[in-house]
Order: sequence, then structure tokens, then C-alpha cells
Amino acid sequence: MKNKMIATIGVVLGMMFTSYASNSAEEIAKYEAVAELPRDPNEKVVEAPKNMTLFLLMGQSNMAGRGKPTKKDRISAENAYRLNRDNKWTPATAPLHFDRKMAGYGPGDAFIRAYLAEHPNESIGVIPCSVGGTSIKTWVDGARNLEAAMYRLRVAKAYGKVAGVLWHQGESAALLMSSARYQRLFSKMVKRVRKEVGYEVPIVVGEIGTFMPKEAGLINPIIAECARTTPKCTCVSSEGLKNMDKYHFDRASAEKLGKRYYKAWKKLVETK
Repeated sequence: MKNKMIATIGVVLGMMFTSYASNSAEEIAKYEAVAELPRDPNEKVVEAPKNMTLFLLMGQSNMAGRGKPTKKDRISAENAYRLNRDNKWTPATAPLHFDRKMAGYGPGDAFIRAYLAEHPNESIGVIPCSVGGTSIKTWVDGARNLEAAMYRLRVAKAYGKVAGVLWHQGESAALLMSSARYQRLFSKMVKRVRKEVGYEVPIVVGEIGTFMPKEAGLINPIIAECARTTPKCTCVSSEGLKNMDKYHFDRASAEKLGKRYYKAWKKLVETK
């Protein structure tokens, strides 16, 4: 009788979790189900140098960025370039991404400036590929988001060497997955990206915001485990970062997160 009661409680809790996770994923998908960022009529295509240090930005909305850019954010740092939606190089100004109409300031923006502050004589090129509301299932070999990113990566590689991948994903459908399945899909993604790059490119992943306590409590340990079990990969904390709405880091926190990504990447490449 006691065992039967325990089993029943387990089933009920499982149903509650599945319902909560599903509703959370559906809310995010609905929030992100909007058109791309309108084209900037003042966007200028430029001739980028052929010796850039390249970084691939992938994941969902918090890598794309939803913070409101300042006037300074809309001025590109010197020697900073980004691959636009037409696979042409433009100055790297916020927003870097164009996935949704609310695309704004994200960690990639802060990463660029942190990198150039220590490498002032280099040129940096970012390849923004993040898409808001997407599950990790759309970021594996053969899935639409990864395939689009790999095409953009091939275009960009003619202009330099890929030095790192910045990944941030987990707020949406990943909640419905077991740790083993998420890690398996993450591993498939990493394998495909590194095959395309041609070597064991460093990868930095980030925790989702702790202002989503239930989601963070479930997915952040899995993200950290992915980093721990993947060679040349590390995870950055989201501790202390704040939100602008239910799902997204505010501009100041996106900047802090980007700086954390840079420090983690730097440590990763310096570790022999």
C-alpha cells in the first residue's frame, strides 16, 4: 500500500512538472513568435579584412540579446565586424542579431569590446546565428538552425580563423528533456560544429538567469555538466544577473554576462 502511494505521488509530480515545463516552453515560443528585426536603412556593407579572429554566436534569445541598446552600443568598436542576414560584413553594432523584432543588446556585444580591449591591433568578426525561442533539438546535425549557422560559418571562414563558439540556450523546450538527452543533443551539436571548423574550437556556454528559478534549477546543472564532460568547453555563471522581463537579461546584465564569457574563453585558451 505504501509503495503504491509513493508511486502515485511520483506520477502526479511528474505530470505537474511536465505540465509546467510545457506551459513555460509554450509561453516562450509565443513571446518569440514574431517577425525578424526590420532592416536598418543605414546599414553599410564594408570590406572586412581577411585575417579576423572569428566567433560564432549560437542559441536562443538571451544570446541574441533583448536589452535596450544605448547610443554608444550603436557605434561599432574599431576593427569589429559582424556577418549580417545577407552574409555580408557590416560594422558590429548592437543589435548584432536580427532574429526577432525585439533583438537588442546581448552578451556578444560586451564580448567584442572585452576582446578588443586586450587585442587592440586585431580585427574581430562575429557570426550571429541565435534564434529566440528555439529548442536544442533545432541545433543538431540536419536541423534548420544549425544548418543555417554552418552555412554562415563557411562564408565567414574565408575571412579569418574561428577562435571560439559562444552558446546560450535552455530556457524553452530543454525543460522537457532528461539530462542524458540534453547532453546527447549538445554533444551532437558540438561534434558537428567542430567538424565544420576543422579543429577542437573552444566553446563557452552560459547558465540561464536565476530569475527563472524553476527553469534554472532544472537546466543549469545540466548545462554545467555538458561543459564539464566536453573537452575544451567551459560554463559561465548567471549568478546575480537581473532581468528586464520574465525571460531575458536586462542590458546591464547582458553586458556582465558577455564579460564573463570573455574571461572564461580567455582562461580556456590559455589552459594547456
